[in-house]
Amino acid sequence: MTTRISAQSVADANVQARQLRKKPGKRRTLTGAVGALITVLAVALAVFQLYTAFFGVLPTMRQRSFHVAFILPMIFLLYPAAKRSPRDRATALDWIFAIASGACALYVFVAYESIATRAGEVYGYELWLGGVFTALVFIAGRRVLGWPLPIFCFLFLLFAYFGRSMPGPIQHFGLSVPRIIEELYLTTDGLFGLVTGVSATYIYLFVLFGAFLTSTKTSDFFNDISMALTGHLKGGPAKISVLSSALMGTISGSTSANVATTGAFTIPLMKSIGYEPHFAGAVEAAASTGGQIMPPVMGAAAFIIADTLNIPYTQVLLCAIVTALLYFWGI
Repeated sequence: MTTRISAQSVADANVQARQLRKKPGKRRTLTGAVGALITVLAVALAVFQLYTAFFGVLPTMRQRSFHVAFILPMIFLLYPAAKRSPRDRATALDWIFAIASGACALYVFVAYESIATRAGEVYGYELWLGGVFTALVFIAGRRVLGWPLPIFCFLFLLFAYFGRSMPGPIQHFGLSVPRIIEELYLTTDGLFGLVTGVSATYIYLFVLFGAFLTSTKTSDFFNDISMALTGHLKGGPAKISVLSSALMGTISGSTSANVATTGAFTIPLMKSIGYEPHFAGAVEAAASTGGQIMPPVMGAAAFIIADTLNIPYTQVLLCAIVTALLYFWGI
């Protein structure tokens, strides 16, 4: 493998990176009034999260329901239902889903005191709201992550309902449909549970921090410093990929975001000096995956670990440092 990266190779990689960034992704690109609405929702959520981070979070259900009331509508407006759906505008069905999901979540926020003081009593209309909200969460999950996760979660709901028919040690009394909806919608053991709580208190702030650094072209700085340190070495482009992915991992715990930012430059650079396309992609994918365990901003699981074990997040960071460095050294 060549030991030197030519200026032409870098120029070609930059051109291909700009072309990749211009290609339409999974999300819609909305402009005009709808684009302004998305901006307002995103800014309002950021202000809310920063406010509660500085002055203290709201009661559990209120904090989490208000967080979800912003997230779900944006998902339905930004993520099309299918590949053939319009990419430049939201459909009528998207608007219905967005408004319904926001209203269902805001109901929990507004009626929190009433729900908390009723000692388990549930009104009939709340079951309808809970059923609609649960269905919309599944639909949103399918749009963003595909079918596997919603199907997996639905199997667990079937397990809850058909408990009496389960064999041996996994058999239980079974839960009725109203009881399942109540647990999912009106308690902290369901859709407003631990994972939502971690997202509403910790994860969002780190994602916001990472988005700020990305928008200020910090990822380009990571690529430049990685090239300066390793570009002259044998297999330099691959080492640039690994080092830039490690640096990007310090501000983003998302594998896909890591690939989209550093990979847009490093993959074309590797290909330009002779790497096979599948190998170049594999190097970047493997390196970007390590971003989830690279302190200080790691994947969502790190925050869940800290919350579940009731330990400081800094302790999780300290435990991850050596592991992350060994991982990238191995790559």
